[in-house]
Amino acid sequence: TTTVAGTLSCRFEFLRPGHEHRVTISDASAGGDASSIRIDVMVKYVRREIRQLSSEDRETFLTAMELVHRLGDSDGKQAYGSKFVGALFLTRKHLAKITLDGCTPFHGYDVFLTAHEAFTLELEQSLQAIHPAISLPFWDYTLDDALYGDEWITQSPVFASDWFGPVGLR
Repeated sequence: TTTVAGTLSCRFEFLRPGHEHRVTISDASAGGDASSIRIDVMVKYVRREIRQLSSEDRETFLTAMELVHRLGDSDGKQAYGSKFVGALFLTRKHLAKITLDGCTPFHGYDVFLTAHEAFTLELEQSLQAIHPAISLPFWDYTLDDALYGDEWITQSPVFASDWFGPVGLR
């Protein structure tokens, strides 16, 4: 709690987005009876472009992504619950044998967008099992093209070593 220019302000961190929370704020500074206000707050997930994440949010996201990539499904589920799925599970599901044979339910048909959104949701829920405040950011690669032109793959901060790492060009 901080006071700014005589106005009381409060900061709350909700670790359960997607839920309604009841917040009560009381001011007992005047002595005697405390005045208070009670409000219901709906906390929603908001997807942001990855460069709009704060350093802390980006680090939380990247740490959780690393766990999704390193943990197997059984270890991940044991540590984080039933919504956890690892990267290997998602990759196998996406690149099933039917995909490799060219007969894919996920590419080239009307289900393309909805199928990939389902994969995105599974990944996001896995990340939220690790840290409930994570909302999967998106990457607007057109910004990289506009800012860096043909050099975007080597110049974009998305491929910096403290983000996703450089792309090995051969």
